[in-house]
Amino acid sequence: MLKQKIGVFVLGTVAAVVCLELLLRVFGVGYLLYRRGFPDDLKDNPAVYKILCLGDSFTLGVGAGKGEDYPAQLNGMFKESGLRKFAVINEGVGGQNSSELLYSLDKKLDKYKPDMVVLMMGMIDGHNMHLHNWALGQRGWPAKLSSWFTGLKIYKLFNYTGLSLERLRNIQDVKQEADFTKKETIQFKPLVSTAKQKADSIVNEARRLYRDGQNEKAAEVLIRASNKENVWEYLGIAKEYKAYETEERIIKKVLNADAQDEWLRFTLAKIYLMQNKFYAAEKVFKSILENNPDNNYIRFDLACLYMSLNRYDNAEELLKDSIRVHGKSPRAEKLLAYCYEAQGKTIEAGALHEDINSYRRVTDLNFSAIKNKILARNIRLVIMSYPQGNYVSENLMHGLAVVDNLKSFNNLPVFEKNRLFSADDNHCNGQGYKLIAENLFNYISGSGDF
Repeated sequence: MLKQKIGVFVLGTVAAVVCLELLLRVFGVGYLLYRRGFPDDLKDNPAVYKILCLGDSFTLGVGAGKGEDYPAQLNGMFKESGLRKFAVINEGVGGQNSSELLYSLDKKLDKYKPDMVVLMMGMIDGHNMHLHNWALGQRGWPAKLSSWFTGLKIYKLFNYTGLSLERLRNIQDVKQEADFTKKETIQFKPLVSTAKQKADSIVNEARRLYRDGQNEKAAEVLIRASNKENVWEYLGIAKEYKAYETEERIIKKVLNADAQDEWLRFTLAKIYLMQNKFYAAEKVFKSILENNPDNNYIRFDLACLYMSLNRYDNAEELLKDSIRVHGKSPRAEKLLAYCYEAQGKTIEAGALHEDINSYRRVTDLNFSAIKNKILARNIRLVIMSYPQGNYVSENLMHGLAVVDNLKSFNNLPVFEKNRLFSADDNHCNGQGYKLIAENLFNYISGSGDF
């Protein structure tokens, strides 16, 4: 009787696991179809130039609404341009690493027969190790079993849930350790001027005074008129003429009315850095972290400031906090390795470099294989960097078309750049993906081939 009960329990458990796995897979397919839409029948139509976009959540469009991913926006730009008939196909998969992308590549190339492939890959490799053993050629039964198990949707669900809960606990720990009170994160939206004509006249007057060399009068005009609604317009004029002190005074005036504006405080810290007021910048960065300890970008900026001041022990603690709260990332590990090296901690630095190189090596191996498969079919290949950086070794991209999103994002003023990211600070919002689409559109339309 007991054996029967145990048998029923085991069979029931197995059946439940199988059903859950199937449900997760069906849900995943449904979500991808919802995000991408149902592509038109594009088979063997020479009048349509097919562009296949491959990658992870940045290609899928996580962080923005439906139809705001960069492939969808690129498709809209082509329709408006009238260059020729293009079809942009979004085959991004959230959380997909380079090994998974390579594994499914042939099927996607056979399915769509694209004229061009746009590739953005590598960022997730440090977090998702599925099929990495396969990529490295370690294809014995232990590697196959490991790849099969980590590829299960149930495993990924529980792993993601565990990481998310741990991250939440760590965030709470950071808040408690610093004796912070729990507050809601303020959501910031671009400011819209309610007195546009007046603001434009002040901008024109300040620009005229700057051109005439009357910098003090220009500063007085801008500072006197500054308020919450027009602060970014006036800061832009002061920045144009490198009037850092004027920028500082404008921000301080507005902060007197709204001390919680995180973007303004962040911009103030950057202005302090431009003036070599390092300790004033440190104070502002720390105040932002006190109110919002989950802001990892501020943590990185403060760590970089400490490193520039040779305060490597302070930077080390911040970067360890970043990894503890947000998990491993190439940027955090690289900065921490640099801190270790500067302090003579060669063993710790070596361990981090080995960790970084392990998934960079896999990324490079996969990229080489993906590149060869695409070029062997006489398909044009375009590489796109992420707004945060490029995760493929530069020597492997030699001779290929590269769209540098990192450069275009970094060329923007800090407050404008930050407003292109979604609430999670990792993915773009609709405007951010629009900039990526514009960069790709400009490359394609400027190539002279269409």
